[in-house]
Amino acid sequence: MRLGQPLHSTRSMNTTHHESIHASSTLDLQRSWELDRDVADCRQCHRPFHFLLRRHHCRSCGHVVCDRCSSRRIRLSPQTMIEDPTIPTLHYASIAQQPQRVCDSCAESLDRQRRTRRMERSISRQSRMAECPMCGVGLLHHSLAEQEHHVAECLDKGSPPVRRPRYLVHQLSNDSPQLGEECPICFEDFVAGDAVARMVCLCSYHAHCLSEWLERGKGCPLHDHDSLASF
Repeated sequence: MRLGQPLHSTRSMNTTHHESIHASSTLDLQRSWELDRDVADCRQCHRPFHFLLRRHHCRSCGHVVCDRCSSRRIRLSPQTMIEDPTIPTLHYASIAQQPQRVCDSCAESLDRQRRTRRMERSISRQSRMAECPMCGVGLLHHSLAEQEHHVAECLDKGSPPVRRPRYLVHQLSNDSPQLGEECPICFEDFVAGDAVARMVCLCSYHAHCLSEWLERGKGCPLHDHDSLASF
């Protein structure tokens, strides 16, 4: 069956089954290689194609677009790249080594995905142990090597583990979604470069505010009712 040709149903098919097939086919075509002859105008700006306005394919979604609406080139994995039916599949591993043309919509979507992954990696790298899990001594201002050395010493001494609220600390980047949020302890807004502590309950505070708060034997300011009563 030619790509883009509608699916045909027999009279014996029930309506629900037919609609399911139609929806699945529509979803597949959203990321299928469109044939040049089936597309008269750009999928992005809708300018009609002619001998001066050439057709180009987005390698991420397979749609036909004009040059102006596909100015970006991005590296795609062979698994995510839409295959040109005129090119053998075995060549796609080598094709994926080079940046591929993508439409503006896919470029924006891919950029968002990569920014999210970079932020997650950054938070993971910047996370530091706020205190020793064995003795409870604050380690926020120590280097990673110093933190590891301290914990190793406590393990050698056999210090009994303490039960204190756990949290991770990370530094806010310039594009952090937490910028402008208010610290519930000091009521000051978070700004880029701030060290922010995130507790297991997902509440966030300035790291120094939370450290001072917990030194008084309190729990999460928003969830510990005993802490709120004694504040």
